[in-house]
Amino acid sequence: MQCSDAGMMVQAVWNDLPNRFPGVQTDAFITMPNHVHSVVVLPVQATLAPPASNQFSTRTYSLDDVVRVFKSLSARHVNQLLNRSGTLWQRNYFEHIIRDADSLYRIRKYCG
Repeated sequence: MQCSDAGMMVQAVWNDLPNRFPGVQTDAFITMPNHVHSVVVLPVQATLAPPASNQFSTRTYSLDDVVRVFKSLSARHVNQLLNRSGTLWQRNYFEHIIRDADSLYRIRKYCG
């Protein structure tokens, strides 16, 4: 199956997410006719005390932050490409925590 121009635009937004969210890594991704499947790796901050005042603190991002920006930017770009306005994505999303290597392998295989 060949991806449409809109699908390629969505892929480009996905590929750019690590530039917008330092520390966030994108992994498997596939566009389907009416949805996407993806894996995003969020950094975990495991500190017991706040950073010293002379050190910079690394901002952490939630999955909600990443998905919100992805949906917003991809919808804006696709709507511009198709010369239209309106909703591209459903309001919410389904999330699943990947807990082991076997699960990650199966998801990556599904994506592609």
